[in-house]
Amino acid sequence: MSRLSFYSKDELLEILYFTLFYPHSYFEVDEHGYRKKVQKTHIQVSVAIDIVTVDTSEEADPEEIRRKIIYLSKDFLGEYRDIEIMRILGLSYSTYYYHKKHIKRAKYRKKEEEND
Repeated sequence: MSRLSFYSKDELLEILYFTLFYPHSYFEVDEHGYRKKVQKTHIQVSVAIDIVTVDTSEEADPEEIRRKIIYLSKDFLGEYRDIEIMRILGLSYSTYYYHKKHIKRAKYRKKEEEND
């Protein structure tokens, strides 16, 4: 399972592979633990990027996400810190704080309406 959410998958994409011709030496260790100096004329280089793809077809309703944040967050009714909630719900930093800001604004508007 991926680190982002249930619907994500990691894969490596090799974008560059080449041989760098560079004379150098290094030490190999044999089966007895002895080191042997070896001369090489080239280095194999591979460059890859880690691609994370996320299936967004299973996205939850924004109101449902906000209810979960209210229930879980220490700032409201819950006992979890922000980073823990982001991991539990599989939300990015920006998405989480977008919803949290929306909750606080709605709460503030409700207080203003009660005072009028």
